[in-house]
Amino acid sequence: MESTVNKAIIDEMHILTIHVQSAVFLSSLSTRYRKNRVEADNQATFTSAIKTKRF
Repeated sequence: MESTVNKAIIDEMHILTIHVQSAVFLSSLSTRYRKNRVEADNQATFTSAIKTKRF
């Protein structure tokens, strides 16, 4: 009986760990995506500034 309880607790911990890891992974992905988008926007403004010579 006791070993079953321990196994259930270990399973819960394992599932929780996986959830936390995937949450961290997803948030890092979205942060990277947002950063890339901002850099792309900056690049676009920079290029259009060069084209129209707005310096």
